[in-house]
Amino acid sequence: MSDFLKLVETAKQLEEQNAEVYEIYSEITDHFGLMQLLRALRTGIETHTKVLVRFLDERVGDVDVDEARVKALDMSEYVVERSFDAAMEYRDFLCMILHFEAMLQSFYETLVQVILSTEHRDIFRRLAADQEKHLWLVRSRLELENLTSEGCF
Repeated sequence: MSDFLKLVETAKQLEEQNAEVYEIYSEITDHFGLMQLLRALRTGIETHTKVLVRFLDERVGDVDVDEARVKALDMSEYVVERSFDAAMEYRDFLCMILHFEAMLQSFYETLVQVILSTEHRDIFRRLAADQEKHLWLVRSRLELENLTSEGCF
């Protein structure tokens, strides 16, 4: 498997790890707004995963990339601790998933930069744009929570 396809496999794994955390937390939370957010994010993850699996199945050896840029990538910045405490504060959990989603969006943007062919670059550009929507959803929920919790006491 080429170095680039390993990166695509990493993107798939990151999506799956996010889905696992969101699934667990959606089952234990009694916060309806968070439950809805996590369901929306998981739906997006399912779509992304299908795109990535299809890409891996159909594009093996067929992607024109800047090999030097691929080899120069520092993958350590995309490794995120995904363990969490089920009793963690709601706002802290939102901050954590904001970090997960932002990191994945950055990863897709990085993939866009190393792909030379427009057709393949557009696939990851769409994933990055969709990931930006995920970020907007999380930020909106976090802002709503901040607005509604101010001045309660």
